[in-house]
Amino acid sequence: MSQATRSFLLKLTEDPELRERFKNDPSATMKAHDVPADHQELILKGDKEAVMKAAGMQDVDSDLLIF
Repeated sequence: MSQATRSFLLKLTEDPELRERFKNDPSATMKAHDVPADHQELILKGDKEAVMKAAGMQDVDSDLLIF
């Protein structure tokens, strides 16, 4: 589980400025938030199920995730 990934994804749901940065440059934004490279790949592929498992987010509604 990656706490950095979990924290980043939760911030995406709350912070419109972060969402805009992510939309414009997802790789740089994730790197700046220390999201591990393998998790970045899952996010860029849009594999919500795998991302949620990797980030230990089974307790979060996947519809909240924006990527």
